[in-house]
Amino acid sequence: MIISRIDKLLFLAIPVRSFHSGSRNLLANLVRLPHAPRNIRLQYSRSICSFDSSDFPEQWPYDDNTDFGRVDTSDDSSFYSQPRFVTHIDDRAIESLSEYYREVFEDAGKEKAASSEDIGVASLDILDTCSSWISHLPEASSLSFYNRVSGVGMNQSELSQNKQLTEYFVHDLNKDPSLVEYFEDESFDVVTNVVSIDYLTRPVDVMKEMYRILRPGGVALISFSNRCFPTKAISMWLRSDDVDRLAIVASYFHFSNKGWTDIEALDIKLPPIDMPKRPGESFFCTINPGIPVIVSSLITHHSSIKLWLRMKTATTGWGEIMQDYTKAFAWASTAGAVAKANSGDPMFVVKATKPI
Repeated sequence: MIISRIDKLLFLAIPVRSFHSGSRNLLANLVRLPHAPRNIRLQYSRSICSFDSSDFPEQWPYDDNTDFGRVDTSDDSSFYSQPRFVTHIDDRAIESLSEYYREVFEDAGKEKAASSEDIGVASLDILDTCSSWISHLPEASSLSFYNRVSGVGMNQSELSQNKQLTEYFVHDLNKDPSLVEYFEDESFDVVTNVVSIDYLTRPVDVMKEMYRILRPGGVALISFSNRCFPTKAISMWLRSDDVDRLAIVASYFHFSNKGWTDIEALDIKLPPIDMPKRPGESFFCTINPGIPVIVSSLITHHSSIKLWLRMKTATTGWGEIMQDYTKAFAWASTAGAVAKANSGDPMFVVKATKPI
């Protein structure tokens, strides 16, 4: 379920199901208040809702055994021992994530440049948690570039092939969420986690570390879609829909450190790609001499001109295809690719900021 943003919305109430088998609801009736306007408005990402402390219960609402249980309880190092040089979301979702990163990074880079003694310099230090052979980071822009890009992941071979990383560490966050042996306090501007939050059995401890290593004003970006390795995902995740999952991740932020601000859930999927125009779909014809009229499929239901149009398209619209059938094959191939992209994986982000 995706709830689109309505500008100038006063509030939006969303009933949320119980997140586990007990009777407790994490958020029985969420009230979403719109954020104040940003200096740089993200072009494509759409805010679904924002969270504040009043949206969450006083006590941790999950059962650590049942809600964080997994089908495969074997050591994660065995599961991830073989490298997987594959992408876990489709191309359009990857493009959406990279574009979202670009917008956030340029925003962060511009703000950092404004406060830097070296005018125009806005290098970003980024940590990619649960990293792999690709981090989906965009190319550096004139508004921001990368100074340090660190990765923490489970497979040496995958991490070594990630050309975007300047350093990496093989580390199991489920065994030990602490990263203190690698990173000092306030070391990074951005921390990311891509389609992996559902595998973490100690997510609150991981987010405590995110808060520790972020600089004031830094952001944590937790992205996910609807794919996973079901045997390794926590049971609560598998039982939840999109709205539940957004609220679950937001609650992780809240219970890890009450200092997080601007906790926001976003749909970052790029807008649908326009379908290509079919050869002969629109054409000029003449009803009265000298009066050109564009005739489209939308008016073909008018009974008085149906037959005339059918005869006309035989020589005008479909004639174009018959004269060069390669146009039909090209159109069909392109239309199929566009339809696949538009019906592919959703892409969500829950974002939180460490206050200045």
